Amino acid sequence: MITQHFSKTYLYQPTFPTPMEKTKLLLVFGKHGYQREKYDEQFSKNAIVPFLEQEIENKKRTAIIITELLEYNNLKSGPRSIDDKKKIMALTGKKAQTKRNLINAELQAIEKKINQKWKETREYGEPFMKRTLNLGFEYKVLEINTKSTGQIENIIEPQTAQTAYNAWKADLLAEKIEEHKFNPEKQIDALADYSEQMIQFQLKRDKDIASLADKLQKQNPERAIIIPRGTAHKGMEVLFDNTIYDIIKHEADYALDFTDELILKSYKSIPTKEEIKEYAKLQNHYVNNYTKNRTSLVQIGWRIFGNEHNAELNLEKNAREYALSMVKELSYYKKD
Repeated sequence: MITQHFSKTYLYQPTFPTPMEKTKLLLVFGKHGYQREKYDEQFSKNAIVPFLEQEIENKKRTAIIITELLEYNNLKSGPRSIDDKKKIMALTGKKAQTKRNLINAELQAIEKKINQKWKETREYGEPFMKRTLNLGFEYKVLEINTKSTGQIENIIEPQTAQTAYNAWKADLLAEKIEEHKFNPEKQIDALADYSEQMIQFQLKRDKDIASLADKLQKQNPERAIIIPRGTAHKGMEVLFDNTIYDIIKHEADYALDFTDELILKSYKSIPTKEEIKEYAKLQNHYVNNYTKNRTSLVQIGWRIFGNEHNAELNLEKNAREYALSMVKELSYYKKD
């Protein structure tokens, strides 16, 4: 049967749950680890595909995916180098506000353009994303949308000037960590400053995503919402009201580094300067051990033979144990 829905022609008959049912919210935390730049595709596939089959395809629900993607490093009005970032941060008064407004306007235009592009490709039943990052479940979205055009939508996370500025400040602080690599005390201070900035960066992003999800939920409570994120973001669950959401959560079993663990705690309470510095000491040892051992023969062998999962688990576990053994007096971190 062909029905009209929101002025679009759909090849399926939507059947919605009763109004009293909570909105389905799937949180998937599968990206992880120090210097890990890609998602665990198998984990994401195992977590998301069954949900798409059972809750979306079988029950003929609609769904929307909020994808992790930031475009602040691709701005015509944005910085191209560390020096450019320093210049932007040094602006004051009217010049600073004009620059921020320009960056925010460009980001808003990019967000609108990407969302529209993904909508257009979705209308033709093509993949909903065109980028190198593979989340492992795109094929299922394509399969469902090929049969029922528009059943699964996709948008990117909110793009704001504040998020961009938070990221650029973190980049500048990361430079200081490298500058002080031969001065352990100053390097710890720089790492603590970086960690504090990363807390602001991540919480702002996740609060924006939670606000967007709430807006989408009010527009259509029957539509499921899917949010794939990294494991360090799993604290964002507290940002959602469980009286209106039926929250389904999947977490990868990888260990967090100490910066990510500190950020995770920050969703409930912002840590003190002293607590941040203690975690910075742990992180410094963690990074040194992780970096050193990642090129060991054992690690290389595991990865060559396709056992990357266990290789990463072993690497992270050993790095954490080493860090905790090196920092003898811990006032804030509680060992298991």
